[in-house]
Formats: sequence, C-alpha cells, structure tokens
Amino acid sequence: VGLLPGSLPPPAGGGARSRSTVASAAADYSMWASFASILACPDQRLLVALSAGNAISQSCFMAVVPFHLAAWGVGPANLGLVFAGVSAVYMMSMPLGSWVADRATNKRYLAVGGTVSSQLLFGALALTGSYEGFVALLVASNLALGMAGPATGALTAECTPQKIRGRALSVHRNAADLFGVASPVILGIIADQYSSHAAIVLSACTMSAMVTITGAHSIAERRRRFPI
Repeated sequence: VGLLPGSLPPPAGGGARSRSTVASAAADYSMWASFASILACPDQRLLVALSAGNAISQSCFMAVVPFHLAAWGVGPANLGLVFAGVSAVYMMSMPLGSWVADRATNKRYLAVGGTVSSQLLFGALALTGSYEGFVALLVASNLALGMAGPATGALTAECTPQKIRGRALSVHRNAADLFGVASPVILGIIADQYSSHAAIVLSACTMSAMVTITGAHSIAERRRRFPI
C-alpha cells in the first residue's frame, strides 16, 4: 500500500515505544497512588506525625534551648554537659521503653502518651525560672521520649506491611526532613522577634497537637476494626 503524498513512514518500533510510554506513565501513577494510600491510613499518619514532630522538637532543642540557657550564664562547657546528660537519660530509658513496648497490647497508647507527655514537659521549660528546674524538666522530657521511642519503632513494624515498608519509611523520613529544614528557621525567627519562651511553647504545642490528633484517629480506627 502506497503512502499519501508528503507522508513519512512510521518509525520502526513505534508501537512498542508507545506501549512502553503508557506502561511508564501507569507505573508513575501507581507509585504516587501508593504514596497517597499510605497517607490515607490513620496509623501511617500517626507515624508521619511522630517523625515530623520529633524533627520540630530537635530543631527547638538545638536552635533555641542553648540561647535560653545562656540567660543563666551557661557557657559552652556546661552546655555540653547538659546535652550529654540529657542524651544519657534518653539512652538509658530506651531499654525500659523496649521492655514495656514488648508487653503492650496496643503500642499506640505508649507511643502517643509518651510523646505528648514529653512535649508537655518540654513546653514547661518556658515557665521555669531557675537553671536547676530547666535541666530537671529537660531530663524528664527526654525520659518520657525515650520510653516512647521503642513503642514507635514497634508500631512502625506492626502497622506497615512488608511490601510497602520502604515507601512508607520514605514518607516518614521525608516528613521529618521537611520539618527539620523549616523548623529551625521558623523557631529562630520567633525567638529573635519575640522570645525563646514563645519558640519553646510553639514547638511543644505543635508537636503535641499533631500527635494527639493523629493518635486519636489511629486508636479510634483500631477500636472500630477490633472492637473487643
């Protein structure tokens, strides 16, 4: 069969390339749809909130707390001791948190309760008027957070099917990175424009609200699926 005047023959393999393009587009759509389905799950939204909230808390701890302590004349050496002590408390509380998490029937209560308690204690830093009280609250806050950490890890493994675990963890990590990039700048500006007290309270309230709301939805969904 002859070609029409001025027409060109179809490129070799054009049909195969077209099918490949369609398959690639379908795969891309499937990938983004899978990410959307992850965020549609109440348990995954809770895990995202826990990851993002920890990034906010860490940002405030590193960007604002040192300047708050400086008001009591805390220098670099003493600041290093405070940070080392807080880290040691967190490290020592993790084994106890692991023991409790392994025996908890519903790890959501431990993950949410420990995290929110930690943030309420962290927010109370803005109300204390003494260096000793400030350090005591920091220690208590990290003790509660260390208790909640293993429950969060166990909940991640429990609620995330193996076939989507990599994608789910990337969503959690990307949320933490996003907040980790924005939070230090925002909290630093607030501390400069208003006070370190305001930045600490905002950090604690934001994380507490995120975890409380998503945690309530996650717990309610589990009760709906397993009423007994």
